[in-house]
Amino acid sequence: MFRVIGGIAVTAVALVALAACGDDAPEVDPDAMTTKPGDLRWRYETGDYVNSSPAVSKGVVYVGSGDTYLYALDADSGELRWQYPTGNRVASSPAVVEGVVYVGSWDGYLYALDADSGDLQWRYETGYAVRSSPVVVGGVVYVGSFDSYLYALDADS
Repeated sequence: MFRVIGGIAVTAVALVALAACGDDAPEVDPDAMTTKPGDLRWRYETGDYVNSSPAVSKGVVYVGSGDTYLYALDADSGELRWQYPTGNRVASSPAVVEGVVYVGSWDGYLYALDADSGDLQWRYETGYAVRSSPVVVGGVVYVGSFDSYLYALDADS
């Protein structure tokens, strides 16, 4: 019997989902498996490099790209659910909290987007590029900017 869990890897231009071995995963009948450890499950090509680490929440993978977009992809199939254009490349890794995706862009903004639709909830302009990855704790979004400041923003504004 094999133990199989899903994992995610990022390549220079494509997201690649791989099957990975793990000791804590449930046993699976090898005759019923469609993939083996290390087999490609799917990949999605963006318009430029992927420097952002993906965030996964409720069956959706969120990742930024050098093509200025934040992508929301189905974790099982890799199909595009939505994409949101920022004003510049997205190297920041998104944070997903309570149905909102927070991500920074080289355009100097921190974005808060609805996780289901990709609709803009709000954005905050810093003094320069936002390459750091936001963290949300206790209703506050913390993010750094190339303008030399660390920002603490109300997550609901």
